[in-house]
Amino acid sequence: MVAGAGIGLGVFLGVRAVCPGPVPLDRALADLERPRRSLTDPEPASVAGITDRVGRGAVRMFEATGLVDLGGLQHRLRAIDKPIETHAYQKLLGGIAGLVVPVIFGLAMAPSGVHVAPGWTAALAVGFGLGGFMWPDLGLSEQIERRRRDFRHSLSAYLDLVTIILAGGGGLETALQ
Repeated sequence: MVAGAGIGLGVFLGVRAVCPGPVPLDRALADLERPRRSLTDPEPASVAGITDRVGRGAVRMFEATGLVDLGGLQHRLRAIDKPIETHAYQKLLGGIAGLVVPVIFGLAMAPSGVHVAPGWTAALAVGFGLGGFMWPDLGLSEQIERRRRDFRHSLSAYLDLVTIILAGGGGLETALQ
């Protein structure tokens, strides 16, 4: 049953990747305005460059499959100044790590004589893969709420200072500065 579900999911993702949905107009216009690299420009070899490229690929994959609401996610990530490419990279890396770890553990146990049922390994791989995929989203709401609370506190303190300076006879521009 798990293998059938995996095959079905693979077929679904393959069809969605081959026949993606329509591209929003603002995304298409942003792609047209982005400067292109020429073939003679050197490729950035830094880890940040690789992370960004993999993250952009993951965003395109999520967009093509429709598995993640990118509009809502991008709105939430904007509140904590985190690029969507970085978040997509973390989701993809967590999902792949969750899939691979139980399989490697099952293969490592085989030489020691401990038999691990393939069904359990597959079930754990799917469960850990989904858990790893969802892991970056778990603390996101808490980070957003903390950032909003800090902003409200800072704004309140700023407005208190402006009020005090205005009450003390300072001008409007002086109080705002």
